[in-house]
Amino acid sequence: MGAGVSRVVVDVVLLVLAVSLALVAFTPLGSYVLGGVSHSFYNAPSHNLQIVAVTPSEDRGGYRFLVVYVKNVGVTRVPRSGVEGYFDDPSHQWIDQVCRSDFGLDGGCSWPAAVDNSTGFFPSRWLGTYPPICYESVSGPDSDPELLEPGETWAIYYPSLAQGGVERFTVRLFGPGGAQSMHVYWP
Repeated sequence: MGAGVSRVVVDVVLLVLAVSLALVAFTPLGSYVLGGVSHSFYNAPSHNLQIVAVTPSEDRGGYRFLVVYVKNVGVTRVPRSGVEGYFDDPSHQWIDQVCRSDFGLDGGCSWPAAVDNSTGFFPSRWLGTYPPICYESVSGPDSDPELLEPGETWAIYYPSLAQGGVERFTVRLFGPGGAQSMHVYWP
């Protein structure tokens, strides 16, 4: 008796799978499902970034910065200036010179960030005024200052986003290739 029931169950499961595959293959539902799968595959970010820590306010060179510590948790190298045209003046040599000479940092970085706190949503911006967004390597391999290596962590300094550190806020980082990361700061 038990062998007959299990045979019927197997036949029913195979019939349901066959009907499902036929629906996916030969109806508009199939193109919708396959289109969604291919869309998510082709539009996936090319890099994996993780915000590992945030310092709400750090004084450096007479200015206050929000410091975002971001780690490359992927397997590909991430370029530091992946968002071309983010700065009003995209002259990276000039930005590098300002960061190195005035703040002792590794150079300009064009990864935008945003802070969402109790008073609103604030994107980072550098409108050609002083100081620019800078970064420095803080851990991991640092074989090329232009690339965030897998396993390497950078501290990115945002002058327009310094926070008081007494309330909770969310930081969102937008890197090259569609990479994004989010971190909630709790005081």
